Amino acid sequence: MSAWCWKASSEAAPPAFFPDKAASVARRPNYGQQRAEINRGKLTKQAEKQREREEAVARRKQEREGGPLPEEPAADEGKSEA
Repeated sequence: MSAWCWKASSEAAPPAFFPDKAASVARRPNYGQQRAEINRGKLTKQAEKQREREEAVARRKQEREGGPLPEEPAADEGKSEA
């Protein structure tokens, strides 16, 4: 018998060829979930771009009319002081 063969009497288990992969189990890819994550990211980016465009239009409109530029809303405007 050659040296590379496993002998039941001398070893408890056969040698693992890829010991780091032996314990891990491959999962099936969830393409629907991956696609949903990509689509959520795209929608978020589109909404942000649209908001920026609307703000730019409002700024240009105010400049044309000669009025004051719209200010950014303060973070504590909605809170009441009691």
